[in-house]
Amino acid sequence: MSFMTKEIRKAANPKAIKNWLQRSVLGKPNIKPKRIDIDELAGVVQTNQNRFIAYVNSNQYHKIAGIVFVVATLNYLLWLLGHLNLANKLISIPFFISQLFSFLLVSLSIFNHWKAKYRTNRPAMPLNPPDVAVVVATYKEPVAVLENTIKSILEIDYPGKVVVVVSNDDERPAQRSAIENTLVSLADYRSRIKGKVGDGKVLHLVHTTPHKNAKAGNLNQALRFLRKYYPEIDLVLTQDADEIVYPEILKALVGYFSEPQVGFVQTIKQSEVTDGDPFGNDDMMWYARTAACRDAAGAMFACGSGVIWRISALESIGGFSTWNLVEDLTTSYQILSHGWESRYHYERLSYGLAPEDLPNFLKQRGTWAIDHMRLFFWDNPLKKKGLTIRQKLHFLEPQLFYLNGVAIVVLSLATSLSLVLEKWPTTVDAITHAKYLIPSFIALEAYYLLLADSIRLTRIRQFWVGLSPTFAVATLKALIYGPNRKPKYIVTRKENEYGNYIRHVLPQLIILSVIFMSLVKIFISTPLYSAFDWAAVFWGFYQASFFFHTIRVAWWKWNPNITISVSLPGIKSYNWKNLTQKPAMILQGIKNILF
Repeated sequence: MSFMTKEIRKAANPKAIKNWLQRSVLGKPNIKPKRIDIDELAGVVQTNQNRFIAYVNSNQYHKIAGIVFVVATLNYLLWLLGHLNLANKLISIPFFISQLFSFLLVSLSIFNHWKAKYRTNRPAMPLNPPDVAVVVATYKEPVAVLENTIKSILEIDYPGKVVVVVSNDDERPAQRSAIENTLVSLADYRSRIKGKVGDGKVLHLVHTTPHKNAKAGNLNQALRFLRKYYPEIDLVLTQDADEIVYPEILKALVGYFSEPQVGFVQTIKQSEVTDGDPFGNDDMMWYARTAACRDAAGAMFACGSGVIWRISALESIGGFSTWNLVEDLTTSYQILSHGWESRYHYERLSYGLAPEDLPNFLKQRGTWAIDHMRLFFWDNPLKKKGLTIRQKLHFLEPQLFYLNGVAIVVLSLATSLSLVLEKWPTTVDAITHAKYLIPSFIALEAYYLLLADSIRLTRIRQFWVGLSPTFAVATLKALIYGPNRKPKYIVTRKENEYGNYIRHVLPQLIILSVIFMSLVKIFISTPLYSAFDWAAVFWGFYQASFFFHTIRVAWWKWNPNITISVSLPGIKSYNWKNLTQKPAMILQGIKNILF
């Protein structure tokens, strides 16, 4: 029986949920957090789940669009191959290769998204619920943020024993002392709520010994602590220090481990985002589409937090993997290749922070790209023993997605060069080219729209394509560093630092500027535009147009301090600061002085 009644399947108000969580749970670093009310939070969980049920894709129309895309694009590529302008190989060959690569990536996506599995029902809890550990790995998070995370864990409603381990990597004495004082205060908090959630929780603080393995090293030290003092525990929930859990998380997930082959279970992670989600952090296409399809193929990987691991599965691969920059992807990859299985539970059971300033956002997405591409180059899924064919293809898809960043940059550069030199990739007129290109283009757009269904797709695609230069750089780093070295890992900041970060989007700006100026030149200089292959230029510019939003968020919430001083003889001087905040006040003040 489903754990959701008909009443709680009604549409929810995600904005109200986010506002409540911000107000009552996450708090601000400089404000004492409010107490979490477990009953209110449980209501929010149910309401919040309604939103995700609405995103279950029950139609099959995207499959039809996918088939049309494959047929139309194959026809286009075969035609294009016979009409390449080989007199301009520097333009025509990159154009063809980028088109071919895009076809391979989308075709793989169509195959991988053919079947989805939405596990909306919670499996039955064992009659004797097993003891569970919860590990919170922390490093330089604001103590108030960490405190809220621990509070949410103490609020977990579970009939069995729960051992909570706060594993601290921060060696600063002041931070260690602050965390210790926080845990002392939380002991009283735990005693006050035990009547609601039981008295089976034990809280430990472990200061790790120095290591160079980032979060994976931290988690491995926590595992050794658990094995030494709680050898009977075989399940561990790993939770980021800036991400709260909902009270029902263990009740919802522990039942999956009644199947002895299950190695880990991942849930949906909810991110705190500003209205409009300017950075696409909600990423519904991943959690409501791709993840469900990966689960159908037994190819889900852990997303770092909101995941329960079987400790014996971790031990079978030597613990959390330290080979990559972050541990979640590679650890999952190794566990699956050792014969264990994954599960993806379609319910939001954790809520955390997400980067909303461009450098922090690019750092996070670049890290993910490097990890996937290191697997592609040095531990490729097509050669990975122990994985099924479908698992191999699902792990290959995100790797080709990041590699597509190189293809998009190449296509954009080829388009720019084509316009500057007035040399075109084909030997035919634009109308003929368009007859073959447009059916493929329309089928591609239809496929994505039908796959997304009720999910807002625009913002997601803006970053799929808009971050292409970042993905291209990540690909080069993964290749250059080789299998035995990796770039330095930088922890994602937990506070946003708004500013003018236009320097971070210079590649996007340069490409768009060259295309725009070249278009102006073409419109002015080419008679009747007779030799202008607008079909090829359209495709390149369409891809590059997704750069606009990435450029736009480069100064998102930037509030420069500008001071205007007005001083006239015999009149008092006036100063105004923050011009961007008070333009009307400043203009009125100047008017008063002058008139």
